[in-house]
Amino acid sequence: MKWLFKLFRSRNQSYSFRELYSDERNSTLKEFDSGCNLYMNHNYEKALIIFDSLLLTNFGKYFPFEMAELYKFRGHCLQVLDFHYEAVENFTSSLSIDPTDCNTYFYRSMSKKYTLDLEGRINDLKMAIEHSKLETELNKQYRLIAKNLGNESHTSIYSFQLFHAQLDLKERKELIEKINNATDHNLKDNIKECWIREILARLVKLKVDIKD
Repeated sequence: MKWLFKLFRSRNQSYSFRELYSDERNSTLKEFDSGCNLYMNHNYEKALIIFDSLLLTNFGKYFPFEMAELYKFRGHCLQVLDFHYEAVENFTSSLSIDPTDCNTYFYRSMSKKYTLDLEGRINDLKMAIEHSKLETELNKQYRLIAKNLGNESHTSIYSFQLFHAQLDLKERKELIEKINNATDHNLKDNIKECWIREILARLVKLKVDIKD
């Protein structure tokens, strides 16, 4: 998302990294800039390669807070490429550094939908809503971007998604109850088959590493 990249740049323009830090620090920052440019242009696979390599450098030592951005961008690359389990891990790492970024909770909720963690999805959306109401510079920018896209605010986007997430969970619980209460074995099998088809439809979107 281009707006995320622009937002990151706007948060760090006053740091004067290039003037203040050593060649090694500038080198890792330059590599991060390269990854962000690829990310901004939707070249997620190549951006991911660079973000992966940065995890093997001292980038986190030089720019500890920016590691939250690195994990968030890396997580979104993985999400777009349908590696949702790894995406969740990266969003979690990002939140361990910056637990106030409402949009990271929102991103993680999107991946939890595909890993079938429906309750986790709801919890993340609630956290996104809670943190979106804080009076911070980041939220002011998120709110402005949301309005420019025709929404009332970023909070309203999260609230809309929460409504549908709660409906999904309600339907899932009702389906399980139907299966448990069904007395006709054929009916029970038919309900189970429909449920399995739904799960498989979600799972085919997932890419996971298979280890021997």
